[in-house]
Amino acid sequence: MLRIAVTGGIACGKTQLGTLIQKSGVAVCEADDMAHLMMERGTELYKVLVDRYGSDIVSESCDIDRNKLADIVFNDLPELEKLTSFVHPAVKLQWEEWLLKESEAASEGIACVIVPLLYEDGFADDWDAVICVVAPEETCVKRLIGKGVSNYERRMDLQMPMSEKAARADYVVVNSGTLEFMELQWKRILKNITETKV
Repeated sequence: MLRIAVTGGIACGKTQLGTLIQKSGVAVCEADDMAHLMMERGTELYKVLVDRYGSDIVSESCDIDRNKLADIVFNDLPELEKLTSFVHPAVKLQWEEWLLKESEAASEGIACVIVPLLYEDGFADDWDAVICVVAPEETCVKRLIGKGVSNYERRMDLQMPMSEKAARADYVVVNSGTLEFMELQWKRILKNITETKV
């Protein structure tokens, strides 16, 4: 089974590309979704986070308010490093298990994992192909403001520059037009991957 990773800058459209990849018949999972599941009520991580940061990070529905948690850790680099040091490796183990199950179910297929901090976390090895999604910075900022994301400038500053991620990747998808344009790019990449890797 071919293993593809999708990465890119914040708000560049990684999830959009993932939807198009899934539409083409490729199995897709998102590292962020796995991390969110790990923070659900009753989980070990939920208890750790509430013990460490207090009830202020808990929403009215008793879930972790990720924006409030982000306000804390993105303004305290040691705290951010501590949080990522135990969350991200645990998430990696989960997607490795998912890839193994996908491989057992369809050894000749393709599976894709969306990993926003692929390069920052040192998880760029062992993929058959890495795709980086890029978009104009002003577009990303508008998307983040529209989503009500706090500290977006700080978050962008802490990530590897988009240009460097693109330079390291095997393929680049430019998300500056329509979904149809993005889909066309994906189809070309898929054709190339299947022709050169199989």
